[in-house]
Amino acid sequence: MLTRTPFPQTTEWISTNLDGGEVERLREYLWAIEYHLTFADLAEQRASAALRSGEWGISQDGSKLYLVRFDPLEIVRFGDIAIRESASSLDAALQFLNGALDMGVAKTKVHWNRTGKGDSLRGRLLAAQIPEFQVVVDAVDAVFGSIASALLHGYRHWVTHRGAPRVRLLHALEDGISIPEEIANEADERLRAHRVETLLITTIPTWIRIECYPFVPQVQSVINLDVDEAEEDIDIPGFIHIGKGAKNITIRDSSIRFGSPMDSVEEFKSKNPIVREEDKIRAAGEDLAVYKAWDYLHALHFATGFVSKALSEEWDRALARAMAAKPLGAEG
Repeated sequence: MLTRTPFPQTTEWISTNLDGGEVERLREYLWAIEYHLTFADLAEQRASAALRSGEWGISQDGSKLYLVRFDPLEIVRFGDIAIRESASSLDAALQFLNGALDMGVAKTKVHWNRTGKGDSLRGRLLAAQIPEFQVVVDAVDAVFGSIASALLHGYRHWVTHRGAPRVRLLHALEDGISIPEEIANEADERLRAHRVETLLITTIPTWIRIECYPFVPQVQSVINLDVDEAEEDIDIPGFIHIGKGAKNITIRDSSIRFGSPMDSVEEFKSKNPIVREEDKIRAAGEDLAVYKAWDYLHALHFATGFVSKALSEEWDRALARAMAAKPLGAEG
């Protein structure tokens, strides 16, 4: 189930102002977008569930906890689908723009280039010399020119043509997890089971590293901070301000990156010139990102959310205005 419906304002305008045949024609484009978005959302959920899957058992002497029927590769199998389907949602949306505004670009030639002119989708929108069409161009330019879009499409090209994500474990699962005495000695079986599951979900993810093409902007640093009482103002630019006198503040593993996912590639890289050594690896002749398990899942959520927001807000507002401004009988 989609968390956000693509092009809600545009869909309402189409349903209100166009005849049945035209409505049905444009709904066929919308179906393709909804398919890819739904697939991305479901895959993201399955990737998250895969980290919590499996069954556990305790050794006969009660000292070790073992996880069985757990395959960490399931996390990246579903994550890979979520990333690729998110990128495909943007491409399917271009087909909808082309069809809805009657630009007439052949389906096999619909793509986006921010310098595109002439007989391209962008070029035809500009050639129409309709202010509302320019707004569409600006909205699409902003997304396709962003670091977030560049990484999404870069990942899809990488995984299709050059590589595949892989999982590395810092500790072997078959070695098990040592059970603390307070858990082993817990008399209440239900409480002990709850504490065992908590031990699993706080331990296993820290063992997992996922290596793949970076599909979201990478962090510049990670903050760990303990403040009993701030003797003066503490400022970490772009992250937090702690006022003098603030007490009992704990920050753990908080990621910092500067700028916005809508920044251009060049602008974002100028603000974030460093990739931490532990966040990258050289494999098969190119630099890949290294994600901890929870960071990978958060990145998936960011990627699917970025695309969903673009199609339900920025692109939708622009297209709805352009539809209302389109001359009657306009053809590409």
